[in-house]
Amino acid sequence: MSKEQINGDRLSEAIARKVMGERLSNEQEQAVDSWLEDPQNRELFTRLINEATFKADYIQMERSSRRVKDVLNEKLSGRMETRRSTPPRFWRTWPYLAAAAILAAVVGVYMWNKGGVAIPAAEDQMAAITPGSDKATLTLGNGQTIVLDGADSGHLADQGRASIRQKGGALQYDDVHHNYEVVYNQLSTPRGGKYIVTLSDNSKLYLNAATKVRYPSSFTGKIREIQLIEGEIYLEVQRNERLPFVVKVASPPSNNPMEVTVLGTRFNIQAYPSETSVKTTLIEGKVQVTKGASKTIMAPLQQVSVDKSNDMLQVTDRVEADTVIDWTMDRFVFNDDRLSTVMRKISLWYDVDVEFIDDPTIDAQNRTTGATGTLLRTAGLKQILGILKTAGVKYEVKDRKIIVYI
Repeated sequence: MSKEQINGDRLSEAIARKVMGERLSNEQEQAVDSWLEDPQNRELFTRLINEATFKADYIQMERSSRRVKDVLNEKLSGRMETRRSTPPRFWRTWPYLAAAAILAAVVGVYMWNKGGVAIPAAEDQMAAITPGSDKATLTLGNGQTIVLDGADSGHLADQGRASIRQKGGALQYDDVHHNYEVVYNQLSTPRGGKYIVTLSDNSKLYLNAATKVRYPSSFTGKIREIQLIEGEIYLEVQRNERLPFVVKVASPPSNNPMEVTVLGTRFNIQAYPSETSVKTTLIEGKVQVTKGASKTIMAPLQQVSVDKSNDMLQVTDRVEADTVIDWTMDRFVFNDDRLSTVMRKISLWYDVDVEFIDDPTIDAQNRTTGATGTLLRTAGLKQILGILKTAGVKYEVKDRKIIVYI
């Protein structure tokens, strides 16, 4: 067995087996011992053992070692990535978040089924809040609405010259009819929802939670134009130099929409009503952002922010793309992000409200330093909040509201 193999998924499996008290081979023992030579890893492992031992008094384990191994491998990869950079840490240090994520993966294969165990009301509330999923509402040109989910429903409707199909959490628009009528559709995702649309030109449009987009069923004329009413989208635009692709972004209170013009590229636009600015992040290619008389040409990994209060454009170079388009990969990725950013993402995806309350007992430095790391959006809210708690975040849950003390 190579060193690379034992440091990958086999190491994950070995650590999981060690935490669960299972017998290891000599080679696995040596690999775990080597991993434990790092003081942070040793402290991480001690936390896992203590927590797993404590919970074992109340729960009966149902093994799912493959899942444990897979999730551990995911989190160990994040742990190793974290060690390569040392930005300011939020709470204590982000490796503890990775530790808690591993713990959650291990404990997640247990079943709370021992008779007579009383689970606190807050635990019940958190367990009932599941992660978001593929769901949206499609509004056709005649006002008819169709509720969408992750099912394979096949043909849904005809709009103009396009046939609309639904398959596995995605819509597909195909130009198949000899009809030149322009019909506009609107796709809306709720909080806790996401969806993907392949437009009639084969450009791919991703909608994050709480997003509304209006677009034609087929593109005609000299430009391809869609409108982001609110929310966040990610676009992979099919290149066509003869037909520029334009995204108009509503940005109240100004009456002048922001415009993003492209030929072929990948980029993200965030335009939530609660945010003070509209952010366009270019991943690949070249786009032009226009707001009133101001305009700028963007290069890859630049971000342009348009201030809603004065329509001023601000350009940021070398943004961390993973923290912007993490939602398209079902992840939360943070890079020196404040707690407000962390909780905003959680709020949107789990459809919960968040309230911050000042707590004089908490170190003021924790309010300004950042968090760095990766978590899976497929985890339940209980698991995510458990990670935050292990990292030192003080909170309580009331119905669908998370009260965070800062």
